[in-house]
Amino acid sequence: MDNREAENSESCRIFRRLQDVVEVIKERNSILAADSILNEVARKYDQYPDLDSMKAAIIRLLDSGEHSGVIESLQYLGWRFRWQWLREEFESRRLEWSRSGDLRKVRAYELILEAFDGDWEDRDCFPSLSL
Repeated sequence: MDNREAENSESCRIFRRLQDVVEVIKERNSILAADSILNEVARKYDQYPDLDSMKAAIIRLLDSGEHSGVIESLQYLGWRFRWQWLREEFESRRLEWSRSGDLRKVRAYELILEAFDGDWEDRDCFPSLSL
């Protein structure tokens, strides 16, 4: 397996776990129920940082068209890692949707961007962020 295939498989693994988060939130209507999966994704990244795979998985999640669970997943990752590239991606997409007049998506990106602030109130919804 060459590096590109390995990166692709890691990106797919991350994406599948993020999809699991979306499904758990939809099924149980609970962010708390998905916290352990998000923490697992974050810890795995901490142990084996592969930013390209993480980026690919996040962009794929953004482009999936899902809303419920995606916002919470991206808030978690935004707060946990505070990557500048991620913030810029969200700001760019928010601006794009603002120009097209889709206020629902604009608000979704605003909610995600709130997680980059040091005083983000909803972080208490994720016990693993309080550790």
